[in-house]
Amino acid sequence: MTSSPARLAPYRSPRGAHRPRTELTGTPMSRETLLTRTLVQLTDTLVADFDIVDLLTLLSNRCVEILDVAAAGIMLAGSTGELGVVASSSDAMRVLEAFELQSDEGPCPDCYRSGQPIINLNLASVHDRWQKFTPRALDAGFRSVHAVPMHLRQTTIVPSTCSGPTRGAQ
Repeated sequence: MTSSPARLAPYRSPRGAHRPRTELTGTPMSRETLLTRTLVQLTDTLVADFDIVDLLTLLSNRCVEILDVAAAGIMLAGSTGELGVVASSSDAMRVLEAFELQSDEGPCPDCYRSGQPIINLNLASVHDRWQKFTPRALDAGFRSVHAVPMHLRQTTIVPSTCSGPTRGAQ
């Protein structure tokens, strides 16, 4: 008896997720202001007892707001070079990134191995590239992916993924 793989629930953004942040005056916050405040908040975490997961969760949530994507997640490579999910802006993204690691295919593993960014890749056109990942991502409501490597000297340490429900689908 074979069991069919569990299907992911379609991505549903949290209530108000795409509502722009506002200043104290009630006017929408500019992208530059939000980015500046994010950098200040990130700098504030750089104290002796900061929590790296809190820092990266803040970063993934702000990526959603600043980059206008549906979800974002961050993977880190451990000392053995193996990737692990450390932060996600949504449960759907966390599940999808875990599936990437389990199946060893998708934008983050490719980005990590190559050290090259994957930008605005339409999932409808890459089924042959990621035969396991693509149907899962599409079933979850994502239509495009982005993975951007972050480097420390010659080592790629953090690929981050941002996925949108419609970006890249045109």
